[in-house]
Amino acid sequence: MWQNGVYLLNGNGGFSDKYSTMPTASIGLVGKIVQYTGTTGGGYTNGYFYKGIATNMPSVATADITEATGITEATVNKTTFEGELPTSGVYDFIYKEGSATGSVGSSTGVTSATVVKATFEALLATAGAYDFEFTDYLVTASIGASAGITSASVVKATFKSQLSTTGDYVFTYTASTASASIVGSTGISGATVDVAVFETLLATTGDYVFTFDGTDWKYDSNVVTLADYGIVATGTPNLNDVITISYAEDKWEYDSGTVLLSTYGITYEGTPADSDTITISYVEELWEYDGSEVALADYGITAVGTPADGDIITVTLIVDNWYYLTNIVTLSDYGIVATGTPDYDDTITITYAAAYVAYSWSNINVQPVKLFLVPTTITPVSGTATVVLDETKVIYDVTPVEATTLVFDVSGLTIPSGNYIAFNLTLNMSAGVQTITFPASVQWGNVSPTLTSAVKYMFSFFSPDGGTTWIGNQSASWIVGA
Repeated sequence: MWQNGVYLLNGNGGFSDKYSTMPTASIGLVGKIVQYTGTTGGGYTNGYFYKGIATNMPSVATADITEATGITEATVNKTTFEGELPTSGVYDFIYKEGSATGSVGSSTGVTSATVVKATFEALLATAGAYDFEFTDYLVTASIGASAGITSASVVKATFKSQLSTTGDYVFTYTASTASASIVGSTGISGATVDVAVFETLLATTGDYVFTFDGTDWKYDSNVVTLADYGIVATGTPNLNDVITISYAEDKWEYDSGTVLLSTYGITYEGTPADSDTITISYVEELWEYDGSEVALADYGITAVGTPADGDIITVTLIVDNWYYLTNIVTLSDYGIVATGTPDYDDTITITYAAAYVAYSWSNINVQPVKLFLVPTTITPVSGTATVVLDETKVIYDVTPVEATTLVFDVSGLTIPSGNYIAFNLTLNMSAGVQTITFPASVQWGNVSPTLTSAVKYMFSFFSPDGGTTWIGNQSASWIVGA
């Protein structure tokens, strides 16, 4: 079928179908050409031909804050957003107030707990669960700068049975001592004793008397060798010379009294050295968080009931945040940027349309050729006629009155890639034959023109390379006034 000089076939190579009601464009009709025979209207014109086409439509994401009082603007990066939510739809991001709640789990003393959120997050502002544990008393052992013992431990209940007031209790070790005296001796001039050797034989605190009978040294009526007790006498003993050893056994002391550490549930590692200390820190009832004693009130926590040892209050903090559905989200993860400080319940609505293929009917009727064209007059200035090409103009007319140089100016054109430029030029030699200099870029398709007085010439020019090269042809000539 011919339409405006074009022979139309449908997408299957057959003649165009006719429709009084246009079918809905779809993938199966892409490339098919049909003629509309119905009443003009609804985007279709009676007798016109239409071709089914497919157009790739890009995805679109927009942000709206009509339901917000705090933030003043919101934008969304489409690429980031569709990386998280690739399905077309409307998505609400809502800024919600957080909360702080207390639970007591399996506690046996505390029955419930409440939390003031603002007070709590002044100390702990990160969302999460925090455990506060009650201890009816706390006992710890430390050894300070002790030189002999390396560590110490304490049985809490045993210690509490002896000392149960909050405070620090210092237990000091005194090593055993032994000293020798020779009071009343006339032969020996001095004596010493090695306490370590002495206490291997005599290890009870007291005074021990060694007497020389003229032949031997005796202790407790028994002949002894002084060296076995670590005793060294200076000089030659006389009858009835006496060496008295004063021995004090090692001991742990608390509050100036000798004590047994085991009575207090205290044990240690290592061999104690003189002046070693063990400090026991005792604290009556306390709440702890992260290993440190705390006051619940400082965190805005109120416990109901009398706490028992091991009771735990768990505070779950949810901070003010943006939510999508029931999940806390970070807006930047979705490519969303909000300007301003959000109020509670501020809402950012993202409307997202995924990329898709749109099917439609395209009008392919050939536009009729215009039969009436008005030439644009170019008036030479100082021997130069500049033809400023305009895509809305087809014919330019020049009447030279002196030697004239022609210039073709394409600077105002936007030339799509692969497109030619074409125009017509008439030269009116009614003022006599003038020397006409065409642009050097013109190549004549037939022969270079020879101009005659009182003749009007029609030239056609086209450029395949955006105005760098021009192909010229003399289309017609006629006598002026004829």
